[in-house]
Amino acid sequence: MRKLPVLLSTPLLAAALATGCASSSPPPSAEAVPAQKKAAMQTPSYLTEAARLKIRANMSIHRENMAGLLSSLLVLDKDSVNHFAAAISAQPRLAQDMSVPKDERIPARVIELQEELHTRADALVTLVNSKEKLKSAELADGFANLAKVCVTCHASYLYPED
Repeated sequence: MRKLPVLLSTPLLAAALATGCASSSPPPSAEAVPAQKKAAMQTPSYLTEAARLKIRANMSIHRENMAGLLSSLLVLDKDSVNHFAAAISAQPRLAQDMSVPKDERIPARVIELQEELHTRADALVTLVNSKEKLKSAELADGFANLAKVCVTCHASYLYPED
């Protein structure tokens, strides 16, 4: 993991960033920035079409909740963090379809990681609802722990043999 340069922690940089963020008009180059490319998950060939559709429906809800959670965390909106983390925790879990051949099923590791995802989402709900003063680093760590499960799950989905 790369470390950020020491310059990022200097008061001069903090002042420059604050000044830029406080500006009432967008920077001139903002209009020239092309539209962002939307990320898309690869489609593994080993799954049946029914399994892919089931996962796609589940993940589209999950994607929206994760995006909302990230946005809420970035502006430290505790109520919204609570809402999205609770929604992630409450999202229905995928079930294994035992009627299809084993090599066409959702990888077992994906099914297992769902439980870890729900546990980490619950931990974030508990953290944000704590009566103690909330520290931004704790929120960031809670989100990072949740996001690590997502990345691990995606890798297990795309590359079940790794």
